[in-house]
Amino acid sequence: MKIMFNPSVNFGAHLVSRSSVPYRNPDTENVELQPVAFVRYDRHNSADLETLLAVENLWQKPNIATRIRHAAYNIKNGYNNNGDIYALTTQTDSFEKLDPDKILGMAAISENNPYEIFLSNIIARPDDITHNKVGTTILDKLKNMYDSIELFSNEGVEGFYIRNGFRKVEDYKSHYLWKKHSDGYI
Repeated sequence: MKIMFNPSVNFGAHLVSRSSVPYRNPDTENVELQPVAFVRYDRHNSADLETLLAVENLWQKPNIATRIRHAAYNIKNGYNNNGDIYALTTQTDSFEKLDPDKILGMAAISENNPYEIFLSNIIARPDDITHNKVGTTILDKLKNMYDSIELFSNEGVEGFYIRNGFRKVEDYKSHYLWKKHSDGYI
């Protein structure tokens, strides 16, 4: 089931929910919880698309960040009307212009229906060694919004999905599925 977005933000990225992630302070080495926002990019806002390009350049890992930006352009141009881009950011307000330096991770999804999604890409900022559980937090937020998440895993990260409650689907080597049941998760 989809969660309603914050109606007070009517342009730019939309706040979906707030959370926190473990943050290791490099000065003190202490781990503390840092507030974060889980936001949905506005497919019609050019500033959000510019942010995706800036993130791609900032992260200097064009592989998955590039795929997410391409997914956003396909969504904006009507090639994927059921798609959305989400981000986890340390920016906690003023979502009309997301700060690329504060984005910790992103995900691109396509809705199969209002309850099920296909997760095409998920990435945590590759050079960030101070924030933990970014990918898990993104997955948890999506699990709160939908009843089923399907994906094809890249080689070498299958354990991440298994630890987060996904089960391998037997038809393909890298096909994984997570489902919410009335009595809890699979």
